[in-house]
Amino acid sequence: KKRLGNKAILYLVLWILWMIGGTLYYCYANDLGVAVGFYQAINIGYSIGYGYPREPMEQNWWFSSAYVIVGASFVGVALGFFADKIVEDSQDWFLHMMEKEA
Repeated sequence: KKRLGNKAILYLVLWILWMIGGTLYYCYANDLGVAVGFYQAINIGYSIGYGYPREPMEQNWWFSSAYVIVGASFVGVALGFFADKIVEDSQDWFLHMMEKEA
């Protein structure tokens, strides 16, 4: 149980750092405000939209491509984490039932 808690904290910290990094990049590289930079970080990082407002500079395309790959990896890790938690919980249920019958 503690192992999953430590992993969750690590993933949360990495996700927060990823969001802050993306927000700061879009905010300063494009001379946008923090709110629009955060919007860009979410929109592009999770590959939700079409990158609106459009990224005008080619340097952003390279960063955004890498940022999407990292974001997709975070989604994959999150799904794996939740799957591990579900399997662990189902195994605990089975073990508790076996202990009651014994």
